[in-house]
Amino acid sequence: MPEADALSGHLAERIIDDAFDRQNTAGSTLCLLLRPYRMAYAVLDEGRNKITVQHSVYLNAAEGLEAYMKDLRGFVAQDDLLHLPFRQTRIAVGTGPALLVPAALHAAAPGEHLARQHALRNSQRIWHHPLPALDAVLEASAEAEVLDYLLGGFQPAHCLHADAVVIDRLQQEVPAEGRMGFAHVERETVLLCCFDRGRLCFMNRFAIQAKEDFLYYSQLAFRQVGLDPAADPLLILGEAVEDSGLYALADRYFKALRFGRRPKGLRYNRSIREMPTQFNYTLYSLALCAL
Repeated sequence: MPEADALSGHLAERIIDDAFDRQNTAGSTLCLLLRPYRMAYAVLDEGRNKITVQHSVYLNAAEGLEAYMKDLRGFVAQDDLLHLPFRQTRIAVGTGPALLVPAALHAAAPGEHLARQHALRNSQRIWHHPLPALDAVLEASAEAEVLDYLLGGFQPAHCLHADAVVIDRLQQEVPAEGRMGFAHVERETVLLCCFDRGRLCFMNRFAIQAKEDFLYYSQLAFRQVGLDPAADPLLILGEAVEDSGLYALADRYFKALRFGRRPKGLRYNRSIREMPTQFNYTLYSLALCAL
C-alpha cells in the first residue's frame, strides 16, 4: 500500500542500547525476521530480559528471487552485528503462505491442505509447526533457497513461520473471556486473527492493495465468527499509524478500534519505547516464542 512507504524510515531506524556489549554476546539471542520486502533483527539480552538492539533493511522484492537473495546476502555480509557469537538465533520467515489445519486432518495428509489452497512452486519447501494449545498445525511454506541460506548461515538456529509466532503470542496474551480481533498489517497483506472466549476461532492472511481491502476483510472476519464491530475490539498491529487512511476508514465501522501493544514479558530500550506500540510485534514476539 502506498502509505506504507511513509513508515519505511521509522521502521528501519537502527537502535543500539548504551549497555549493549558487542564483546560479550554469549548470553544474548539474535532474532531475525524475514518478510517479502524487509529483513529485521533484534538482540535479546537474556540476563536483563531486554531488547537491546533493533534494525531492519528493505529488500528488492519486485525483481524475483535472484535479486531478493542478492539484497539479503549483501545486507548480512555488511552488517557488523550479525556475525557476533550469539548464544542462539531464532528465525521467523514470512515469505510464503501458511494455513492453520486441525491436528487430526494434518496427521492424515501432512502438507496437502496447504498445497491444495495455494499454487506452490517447486522451489518452495513446506514445513510444519504444531500448535498444541489449539490442537492444530500451521502448514507453512517458503523458498528453499531462503531457508537453506538462513539456517546455514546462523547456527545454532531455530526457524518458524512468522504467522506461527504471532498466533502463539496472541493466544497467550488474550484474556480467557476475550472476544476480539487482531489485524497485523504489513505492506501488502494483513493477517487477521479473531478470538472468542480467549480461543482463536479465525485466522487468515489477505492481500490488500487499498484501505478498502483492509476494511472488507476485517468486516468479513468479524462476520464469519459472530464478533460485533460495534462492541468487540479490533486491535491493529504492525505497519499502520493513526493518521493513515486505513485507520481512519476502519474507525468509522469498528467502534472499539485501537492499536495493540508490544508483547508483555520483555523490557525495551528507551528508543523502542518511544516508537508506536504496534510496530514490530512479530519481531518482539519471536524473542519470547517457545514453539
